[in-house]
Amino acid sequence: MVKIKQYAPQLIFLLMTSTLCMTYFVKDVVIFQVVVYLLVFMLYIVCKKTALHPSIALWRNIYILFAILYIARAFVELELLGHAQELYANNSTVYFFMITGMLMPALFVPKLCCAKPFNYAFAFLSFVICVSLLISLYNIFSGNVILTADHRIQASENLGVIQYGHLGLTGAIAGYMCYMQKQNSLVFRFVGVAVIAVGFVSMLMAGTRGALISVIVIMAIYLLVHAKFRSFIVFVFVAFALFLSIDSIESVFDSLGAASVTRIIRLFSEGGDQSSGRFDLWLSAINKIIESPFWGVSCFWASSENELTYVHNSFIEITYALGVFGLLVFMRLNWVAVKACIVSIRSSNLDNIAFSFFYLQYFIYTLFSDSIIRVPLYWYFLLMMLNIRNRQLLRNKHL
Repeated sequence: MVKIKQYAPQLIFLLMTSTLCMTYFVKDVVIFQVVVYLLVFMLYIVCKKTALHPSIALWRNIYILFAILYIARAFVELELLGHAQELYANNSTVYFFMITGMLMPALFVPKLCCAKPFNYAFAFLSFVICVSLLISLYNIFSGNVILTADHRIQASENLGVIQYGHLGLTGAIAGYMCYMQKQNSLVFRFVGVAVIAVGFVSMLMAGTRGALISVIVIMAIYLLVHAKFRSFIVFVFVAFALFLSIDSIESVFDSLGAASVTRIIRLFSEGGDQSSGRFDLWLSAINKIIESPFWGVSCFWASSENELTYVHNSFIEITYALGVFGLLVFMRLNWVAVKACIVSIRSSNLDNIAFSFFYLQYFIYTLFSDSIIRVPLYWYFLLMMLNIRNRQLLRNKHL
């Protein structure tokens, strides 16, 4: 029991990220998720807690109010006003993910006492994701390709294109952290490199532009924070060389059946609107927000003009749901998280650097893909950055 308390943060991390790979190994996804969140809740209860810095305590309480208001508004719309939602098969699932994904972590994650390192947690995650991605790549290269209507490659029948691409990036980040651990053996470093390679190949196969943008943002912030100007120049040079070879790269992946890579290539090689209709969607949502800026419009996007079921941008979606109050709270919470990222990336603490990368990945994810309600990992990593910022502030207070 003592060991479980000490390693509760690591177990919570593994349980939360296990939902990324559940479709590969679990038939009943719903039951699996219920069990995972039940175990996470039990670990929240038994794990060691730490004190909160006054500023973090304030924003954690505001976040809790924000989450409660979001859930209450969703309940009023769905149950009292009879509005429809298309995010999940039923309304109960909406409440489940809003409570377990948004509200419950806020009660515990900022106060988690993370005394033990996450190195073995990153190694285990790397292994599981690598096995999952290799299953998809084996199927793809064997000709068992599952294509979407726009000819993008899915990971499997139950794991969509966007999730597949970001699963590759999450695996690459975990693999990088596995490689960077100085105390790890050569075998661990080799596994880290292998997972990074498999992760990036999977990203390309999925053709997910959002995952690529996440990589660019993470690398740019890392280089700028460390003022690695020579590395930044090399990064630009390599990017330019790839741009000149873009036609050859496209031909290679086309020959492998990865036509979805063309979507990534067109992001850089073609002009015009590459937003897949997002700009029009955002403009439509903003026009509705202008009509009701303080009270918001709805927690759920509904339009007879298209089949899209969410706004595809977290800032617009939050404002659409909770108006200016929601927007200001959301902006401030992410600003605190970004400051924690900058301090962490400057440091030599690999655990904090890893969580910074994960947060940045899923923050970028919410700017282009999926509804904020359906991305519990984003809320978890946001709150972990509040946890890290709390430790930074407390450490400075005692210096």
